[in-house]
Amino acid sequence: MIFMNNKNSVDKKSIFKHVKCDFCNSYKYQILIKTKDYHFEKIPGEFTIVKCLGCNLVYSNPRLKSIELKRYYSNIVTYDNRPPDLRQNNRIYSPFSKEFLTYFFNYPFLKKKKKIRKLILLPKYIRFKRKWKKSYNIPSYIENGRILEVGCSYGGFLILLKKLGWIVKGLELNKEAIKFAINQLKLDVEYSSIEDFQSDDLFDIIYLQMVLEHLESPKKVLLKCFQLLKSSGKLVLTVPDFSGIELRLYKKYAYTLQLPYHLYHFTPNSIKNYLKRLNFTKIKFFHQSTTKDFIMPLTYIFRDKPNDTFIRYMLKLGKFNLIRNSLIKFLSYILTLLGKTSRMTVIAIK
Repeated sequence: MIFMNNKNSVDKKSIFKHVKCDFCNSYKYQILIKTKDYHFEKIPGEFTIVKCLGCNLVYSNPRLKSIELKRYYSNIVTYDNRPPDLRQNNRIYSPFSKEFLTYFFNYPFLKKKKKIRKLILLPKYIRFKRKWKKSYNIPSYIENGRILEVGCSYGGFLILLKKLGWIVKGLELNKEAIKFAINQLKLDVEYSSIEDFQSDDLFDIIYLQMVLEHLESPKKVLLKCFQLLKSSGKLVLTVPDFSGIELRLYKKYAYTLQLPYHLYHFTPNSIKNYLKRLNFTKIKFFHQSTTKDFIMPLTYIFRDKPNDTFIRYMLKLGKFNLIRNSLIKFLSYILTLLGKTSRMTVIAIK
C-alpha cells in the first residue's frame, strides 16, 4: 500500500514492520485507532494502534523500522530546541525546600532538627506531598545512594539529584545532550541503551521518565532494570496513560498518542502486569496533568477541519491565560486526584 501526501510518497512495506505482542507473544489483535502523525508531520498516511487479544496490551502495529524511527529523534541538546532550563531546580535549593527535605525526606541539610518545627511544617507537607511526588520525583535520602536515569537527556534531573547528595549515572542516545551533560553539568552520562548497559554497581533507584513507551521491548527493559536494582531498590516510571480521559475526549487526536514514535500505549493494568511478572512489589500510581494535553488536540482537529467554527473558538479561548491557568488547570487537578489524566508515574519495589 502506498501513502500519498502532495509531493511525498511513502512505501509502507519498505519502512514498516509487523510485530507480535511484547508481553504474551501473541500475533492476534484488534484495531483500536487509526491516526496520523499530527505532532511531527514527518511521514504521511495513517498509523494503527492495536490491542492484543491475549493480554490486552495496547501497542502500535505495524510500526516503523528502527532506522526510520531515528528521524523522530533529534540530535540537539533539548527536545524542543530551547536552551536547557534548570530554573525549576532552584526551588529545590531554597531554604524552605532544604528544611522540608530534611524533616520529611531525611536529607542531611540541617545539623539539628527541632520537633516543634516539624509539627509546624506538617500541614504543608500533607498539602504538598502529592505534588512533590508527581512534579519532582524526589526520593527519600539514602547515604551514598546510587541513582540511574535511563534517557536522561541533558541531565536536568540528574544535576538536581547530584546536588542533593546522590551518586548519579545517566544513559542517553543523543550525543549533543550527552556533551552538555558532561561538559556543562559535569555529570556521568554514557552513550548507551539500557539493554546494552553493563555495570558492576547496583542502584538504589532507576528512573525512566517518558521513555518506556519509545522502546522496542518493555519486557527486556524492565527485566534489565530489575537486574540492575539492589534488593528493595525502587523503579520509577513515567508514561502516558492510554486509559485517561484525554483519549476519550479526543480519540485519534489525543496529544499523548504521538504516533509513530510511541510504540506502546500503557494503562495501569498493563504496566502492573509487566511489573508483577518480574516480581516487583508495592506498585503505586500517581497521575499528573498538563494543560497542553487539553489544548494541543484542538490544533490537530483544526488541521483536519479548518472551517470548524467551534474548534476555532475553543482554540482562541485556550490562548487566554485566565482560561488556561484557572479553569483548565483546575479541571486537570481534579482529574489527577481521580487518576483519570493521560500521564502517570508508577513506583515499584524489587
